[in-house]
Amino acid sequence: MSTGEDHSLPTSGLPESLPHRLVRRPLILRSLCLPISLTLVISVGCVSKQWIALNTQAGDLYRQGRYAESAAIAEQAVAVTEQTFGPDDPNVAVSLTTLASIYSRQGRMAEAEPLLKRALTIRERKLGPYHPAVAVSLRSLAELRISQGRYSDAEPLLDRSLTILERNGGQKHPETAATLNDLGILYLYQARCDDAEPFLIRALDIRTNAPKPESIQLAESLDNLGLLYIYRRQYYRAEPLLKQAAETLEKSAGAESPDVALYMSDLAMLYTFQKQYSQGEALYRRALTVLEKTVGPESPQIVTSLNGLGGLYIGTGQLAEAESLFNRSLGITEKSLGPNHPLVSESLEGLGYIYLSTGRPAQAEIPLQRALKIREAAFGPNNPAVARVLIILAAVDRRLGKTTEAAKLEERAAGIQSRSQCTRPSTLAALMRFG
Repeated sequence: MSTGEDHSLPTSGLPESLPHRLVRRPLILRSLCLPISLTLVISVGCVSKQWIALNTQAGDLYRQGRYAESAAIAEQAVAVTEQTFGPDDPNVAVSLTTLASIYSRQGRMAEAEPLLKRALTIRERKLGPYHPAVAVSLRSLAELRISQGRYSDAEPLLDRSLTILERNGGQKHPETAATLNDLGILYLYQARCDDAEPFLIRALDIRTNAPKPESIQLAESLDNLGLLYIYRRQYYRAEPLLKQAAETLEKSAGAESPDVALYMSDLAMLYTFQKQYSQGEALYRRALTVLEKTVGPESPQIVTSLNGLGGLYIGTGQLAEAESLFNRSLGITEKSLGPNHPLVSESLEGLGYIYLSTGRPAQAEIPLQRALKIREAAFGPNNPAVARVLIILAAVDRRLGKTTEAAKLEERAAGIQSRSQCTRPSTLAALMRFG
């Protein structure tokens, strides 16, 4: 059945892109679904009313944090679309991408990937390689790559997405802002702050000056720019942005939104760096309560808050509590993301540091070596996140009497840090002490 495609850029409508920053630092993208208009891929007059109703219901459930129910409805929408339009119709690509978004929010990355690849193939074949819908599919696939820790695979997809959008006259379009935002976040994860800043600022400018600013996207850009300033240790610039992001989203999504909770975790991290522990702990606890209720206690989305609270407890000397939190986060990430995801290294780093701090240097070496291997594979050998593990490993070697090996590790870490644009934030980086 013909869909009457046009090449105009979309306005707003059903959610289509993956949950941005599903996980954080080094993390999975977890944002809310970014809206895409149905007019991006269909002619409204040709649409099945049942299909529209199912997609609308899936989107509503998604925004309420009812992901299992949302996934079931989205699966029905895929089946209805295939039956109504045929398996290779662009409408099918919409349903596939919506379902992939929900799977990603649940941590079901392996199930999301083939859906996104199929959606991209359909759009390229039916609409041509330079259609705006293709740009959206490229960005969705790139966001999944980032969530999988496959950063080098994500960048060319985002570059191509941006080229297509700008070629179609979308320099100020919300979809362009979304791609710019993702490029900025990708560079942040790689500690390329100088590269990230112009993309994040441009995305925020587009979203701020939109005729009808969307609070979800605006909050996302505010939070991301705040994170950039945390990377640069410009905390006085970060705090008002992080507060504004959380307040902006809370007004539209409500206090029980999982994304509001994740922004609260970012603000809690800032307070931990500033050693305002009581404020940080309250925010982490609030975030965990919301996240466990909305996304579930085994979701990878809660890991950032678990690790952040663990780092805070290291700062307050509550090492037993911190160890328990890092063990819990390790179990969640290994189960949902696999043993070699960059987020796994966060938990391993925390455990290694605690083992070292509690007189167990030989035990510390095992998780730290594993964290080092994961980070070198994900970020390359010269990333500041690699340097941080090297510093802790050097302290382990010194405790074990291996001073020559320790000196080599320290020299390598110093070389990495001297060449870095900025340092990816970590509560451990701020709190590390070796007696």
